Amino acid sequence: MINSPKMGVLMLRISHNDVEKILWHAAVCYPAECCGILAGRKLGEEYVVERVYPARNMLESSFEYRVNPEDQVRIFMDAEADGLEVVGFYHSHPLGEAYWSSLDEERSKLWPGYIFLVVSHKTGSLRAYLRKEDETVEVNVEISTFTL
Repeated sequence: MINSPKMGVLMLRISHNDVEKILWHAAVCYPAECCGILAGRKLGEEYVVERVYPARNMLESSFEYRVNPEDQVRIFMDAEADGLEVVGFYHSHPLGEAYWSSLDEERSKLWPGYIFLVVSHKTGSLRAYLRKEDETVEVNVEISTFTL
C-alpha cells in the first residue's frame, strides 16, 4: 500500500550526476532491469545520496531484479569503510513507467527503513519510496546540480 507523505516531510536528495549514472546503468542493462545500491546519510527525514553503486541483476530479467549477493556484500563494506551507510536501492523499469509494483512491494518487506528509487528507462522519470514496517510511502525527490 502506498501513502503520500505530508509535503516536504520525507525527502531523497540526489545529485544530477548520480541520476545520470543510474540512467546510464539502465541503458547499459536494457532490456533487463538494472539495479544498484545508494549510500550516503540519513539526516532526520532526509536521505542524502552521496554515492551510487551499480550492481549486477542476477535474474537478468525485464520484469524483476535481484542484486548479486557478492556485489551487495562488497558495496556494503565499501560504503562502511568510507564512513557512509547504505540508505537504499535503485532499479529500472525498462519497458514502463517509474511506478511501485506489487513485486516491488513484496520484496521491499525485507528492508524496512530503506529508500527504493525506481527509474524508467523509457521516459527517464524517477520516483522514490520508503519502506516502513507496515507500509510503503512515496518520498519527494530533490535533484541537485552539484555533486555531494
